[in-house]
Amino acid sequence: ETQYTVPGTGAVRTLRLNVWYATSDETGMLTRFNAVSRDENSFLDATVRVPSGRAPLLVYSHGDGAWGGANHSLSRQAVRNGWIVVAPDHQGLTLMDPTDPRPFDSPVVRAYDLQATIDFMANLPTDHPLAGHVETERVLVAGHSLGGETAWIMGGPDFDLETIEARCAPDCVQAELDAFAMYEPDPRVVGVVSLDGGLSTGLVADEGFAAMTAPVFWLSQPDVASNAELFARSAGADVTWVQLAGGCHNSFTGILGCSTLPLDTSLAITATYTLAFGIHTVLRSDDPAVLAILDGTTEVDPVVTLMHHAP
Repeated sequence: ETQYTVPGTGAVRTLRLNVWYATSDETGMLTRFNAVSRDENSFLDATVRVPSGRAPLLVYSHGDGAWGGANHSLSRQAVRNGWIVVAPDHQGLTLMDPTDPRPFDSPVVRAYDLQATIDFMANLPTDHPLAGHVETERVLVAGHSLGGETAWIMGGPDFDLETIEARCAPDCVQAELDAFAMYEPDPRVVGVVSLDGGLSTGLVADEGFAAMTAPVFWLSQPDVASNAELFARSAGADVTWVQLAGGCHNSFTGILGCSTLPLDTSLAITATYTLAFGIHTVLRSDDPAVLAILDGTTEVDPVVTLMHHAP
């Protein structure tokens, strides 16, 4: 776990970190995240197969009322392709410790959580087997639902502080507004993947997207009016939008089933696009095969509709 102090409010947060990495172990205790979730294909506290160089890092943000291990399918697939994955449990916003109503400053606090997670991985103790073997200067961030909103925020749009302050009154306090005002985009984040997560006008105005420092790859359910509005509003940023015909909100995590699209299909699509985007942004690959996936030249699956805009 890691601990940090939230800028503005001074709140001290303790984050349990869920970390996926390669191992040579063939047996072990299966990983249980909580009373309702376990990963039957990952061992708990397995020995580390140390990367030969620096492994790329994916930091994942779970949705409201979920948990860091909720998208273990994507995490395992990333590890199979040479990545390290870290997903914090967002304190006070998980299945086991929900806060109702959510704190006013939770959108920016979740982003601070991810920055603290990257800091932790960048400063592992020297005796940790992964110390010096994780690339933390170029990082991919992904998230689902409310975590998808966090991913958008990590991409660096300007907060609409006037609107946030107007929404705040009269219930929140100045320290929470300070947390928004003090937030700075993390230059280590070079790409973000939002899995059915949006970004409201209550946080970012249309012109705020022009400030984004990282491109966005966004996967969503189809035919949602607010998603079309967000795609139009974000015209000032580099955004690729993939809609999955028949997709459901949890098609991208597998937490729950989807009666209109098999999880085998949607989870494979999610992993394919996420990893291709990471290879391009984090590893700086211009492999034609990777670019063809990302621009729609290669059909990943017939259920996909892909659109893109850039400034």
